[in-house]
Amino acid sequence: MSYPRIHCPQRTDQSFRNRVDDDHHKEETPLIQLPIDMVEDFIVADSLHLFDLGVMRRCLHGWREGSYNFRTKLSRRQADLLSEMLENCNKTRPNDIHRAIRSLKHLKFWKGSEYRVFLLYLGIVVLKDFLSVEVYDHFLMLSCAVSILSCNEYMKYINIAKSLLEDYIEKFIEIYGIDSISSNIHNLCHVTDDVKKFGPLPLLSSYPFENYLGHLKSLVRHGNLPLSQISKRVIELSKLNALDINKREGTYVKKKLNELPEHPNCKNVYNELHLSKEFVLCADNKNQCFMTKTGDIVFMLNATYFKDEIHVYGIRLKTFYDFFSKPFASSKLNILATKAKIQKSIEHYKFDTDPPGLYSIKDIKCKLFRIQYNDEFVILPLLHTFLS
Repeated sequence: MSYPRIHCPQRTDQSFRNRVDDDHHKEETPLIQLPIDMVEDFIVADSLHLFDLGVMRRCLHGWREGSYNFRTKLSRRQADLLSEMLENCNKTRPNDIHRAIRSLKHLKFWKGSEYRVFLLYLGIVVLKDFLSVEVYDHFLMLSCAVSILSCNEYMKYINIAKSLLEDYIEKFIEIYGIDSISSNIHNLCHVTDDVKKFGPLPLLSSYPFENYLGHLKSLVRHGNLPLSQISKRVIELSKLNALDINKREGTYVKKKLNELPEHPNCKNVYNELHLSKEFVLCADNKNQCFMTKTGDIVFMLNATYFKDEIHVYGIRLKTFYDFFSKPFASSKLNILATKAKIQKSIEHYKFDTDPPGLYSIKDIKCKLFRIQYNDEFVILPLLHTFLS
């Protein structure tokens, strides 16, 4: 079944309750007795099933297996090179991305979170040399729209996201055929309405429930009376208030180093800076890169105290530029590229950068993910780390 039309009269709560569409209404649902909107209060924008295990999964399998058409199919050589690029991304993969990045050889075993990382970060870089310009630009429409709808930082562009998703559907018909418009593709035109009403996509996602389901399954010790086992363990855990006693809140530093601060008037040097539960900077190759509120890209060398306040001692990148220009300049989403030679020697860092300096934690905007692309590094913001 195909759903190619997107500019049609929308169903409303009143039309649903009046059962205007005879083909849709077979029996009367008891839900109409509830004081809810029978159309707008039901979310279609679950990012796990709509985007990750839906559209992105279908596209990746279509490109690899050629299930759409021959001209969008990746050759075996292209698939192997793409897999190699994906595995190389693990060298700079931040700890925020918990699963190791796997090659296309394991595609049928990918989890929803792996498709999400590909949609928001990896695909922007690794697909550029393997898809035609038309298909790559089409993918960027989806990736940029989902990025906009995934964090408050970009909510000012929500109308752009709506246009991108509508254009994506229309272009999907041109590239893959009118029979390729499944319900997942069609539902993209309703996503921005859900986001406007309920908030960014992570708030509408079923990921927390899927993750907690794994926790509940771990509480079962044997196959007899599993629900009783789970309920008893949950009650026991709820009574153990001391479980979180060692977990620290707020901003703090960890892993003090046995070396003197390089900057005068500073005291103590630390390897880790915890800005929140989900935002940790570390002086290593994977977790050291962040963006300031002024748009500077900084590589953390260490954390230190300056005038009794936590600061980052780091090096600012001198030159960077847009990685793509369609559907708009990538810098609009803080996606940039650089040809700076970034190397870490035993004694010191060598960057095409300014001299090291201090940066207040109040000036930090978000954490960055670096991905190598030929002789460049593409720098992308981790959307969940944007600080208000």
